[in-house]
Amino acid sequence: MPLPITHKCDVYSFGMLLFEIIGRRRNVDITLVDSQQWFPVWAWGKYEKKQMEDFMTGCAIEKKDREVVERMLKVALCCVQYRPETRPEMSIITKMLEEQ
Repeated sequence: MPLPITHKCDVYSFGMLLFEIIGRRRNVDITLVDSQQWFPVWAWGKYEKKQMEDFMTGCAIEKKDREVVERMLKVALCCVQYRPETRPEMSIITKMLEEQ
């Protein structure tokens, strides 16, 4: 991105790491169809359309882990916002992940 490097880049990278953990794959996979190549776009589409069952199945996530994965997904989506100023601080991210 044509933006200066700040501490918000770490937030973005953390969000991408969460996507890799959730999806059990690298974020860009050129062997997949276009809509699944970049995981954050695919994940957002599933979340926005309330297709979490498809998401869970596609990522081989067990039903018992659904609540934790949904929380991780929401945090990851917050972290990868295009504009750095809209990304939360790491202290907020930690609190979001710790919520029970």
